Amino acid sequence: MFDWQISLDTMLTIGSMLVFITLYIANMRATSKVFVVRLKMIDDTMTDFKNDIKALNKIMTEQAAQNARLDNMGQSLNGTGRRLDELTNRFNSLIEGRPRTAA
Repeated sequence: MFDWQISLDTMLTIGSMLVFITLYIANMRATSKVFVVRLKMIDDTMTDFKNDIKALNKIMTEQAAQNARLDNMGQSLNGTGRRLDELTNRFNSLIEGRPRTAA
């Protein structure tokens, strides 16, 4: 037969279980709030990284375009230098009657 009498021992056991469950739930809620804050910080950091990567991509694209312009300018200057050397050699050959090499 079931005994409906409540003893001090039973009340203390039930009370301690309720306190433990309450503290556990409170701890989980606090932990979840900290977790949400950390996720927000990670999201903000990822957004910053994304912006930094976009800026770096823009810089690298501009650098590549500038390198291409410099390469084209160098080829143009080399071509101009060769033509100038040819003209100098022709001019010197006309004046002196013999070809000179550019120094």
